[in-house]
This record gives sequence, structure tokens and C-alpha cells, in this order.
Amino acid sequence: MATIAGHRSASMDLELLRAACRHAAKEKVIASAPNVWLPPKSELHQRSLTTSEVVKLLLSSLLSMALQLRSGKLTVPCRCRDKQTTGRSCDFDEPCR
Repeated sequence: MATIAGHRSASMDLELLRAACRHAAKEKVIASAPNVWLPPKSELHQRSLTTSEVVKLLLSSLLSMALQLRSGKLTVPCRCRDKQTTGRSCDFDEPCR
């Protein structure tokens, strides 16, 4: 069931009611499905992220990157001279030369 910020809208409830009535009529639980009026669909509204949403996204991203770095699945390009001359990446446990 679709939700907006964790809350169902009235139009979503009406859509659910209409579907339930049609199913009940199809299964012969009721004689016929009543007409359920639905409001016209509105266009999606653009909105900005809240501060807490931005913080959650950034923390999640940083945690994911840290776990990938720790497991060796994510590598960070090295800009030191050692890489340019030997093609070898830096070891994060030891400082660059």
C-alpha cells in the first residue's frame, strides 16, 4: 500500500475501498459493487529534504563507504608520487612516501 511520509491519504483509502467492493462483488459476497468516487489525481509535489533526512543520507553513505574500505571492496585513488612512478597504491596502514 502506498504511503506518503508513512501516512495513507484519503484518496488511497478510497482506492482500497473501491478495490475491496469490486472484489466482494466478483466473489458474490455482495450483489454489486457500489460506485466509489475518487478525487482527481494531483501532480506530484516537489519538496526539499529536511535536515534530518540529509543527515541520515550522509551518515548512511559514510558508513557504507567505511565498510567497503575496510573490506577492501572500495579503493581510493592515490595521488602520491609512488603511484605515479610504480603504479602501486598507498597502503592506508602506512603513510605515503
